[in-house]
Amino acid sequence: MSKYHQGSFIAQLYSTTPGHEGCVRVTEHGAVPTDDGWLTLDENAQLILFNFVYQTQTDDRIHFKITAVQPGRWEGTTLELSRNDYLGLYSTTSTADFWKVEPLGDWQKDSTLDFILRSHHGRQVGIYKGQYLTLGTEPVATFQARIVARAADEIGLSRSI
Repeated sequence: MSKYHQGSFIAQLYSTTPGHEGCVRVTEHGAVPTDDGWLTLDENAQLILFNFVYQTQTDDRIHFKITAVQPGRWEGTTLELSRNDYLGLYSTTSTADFWKVEPLGDWQKDSTLDFILRSHHGRQVGIYKGQYLTLGTEPVATFQARIVARAADEIGLSRSI
């Protein structure tokens, strides 16, 4: 992989996994009243924008911290794992771990970036029950980030999507 020079970006995230295509959204998990939400492909859940904050890279992975930037309930929440390895947005004061992005194709020119997402330990994100993003499940998820802006200050986030 060539050196990644694009830095941080804001994007909507889409699953390109065959049979599981769609926009990644956030939903409340079940009947439990909470401010935390799981990432899902459920079309009835809320759309969300993600800030991929560049950290570093290795020969085959790019490391990002990922947060929600959409105004409202999810703004400032961080992509983390539940106790059962579901991906969710959490309001936390702890230092969140980075996520490993494994690029698929050329990342140097496009406003869309295709990749496989891994935890900081290297476990791949999969799709559970056809809609929930979790670690260690099949099928392994493939994603496309559709870039809205290259830096957090380049977009007016007061508009709704």
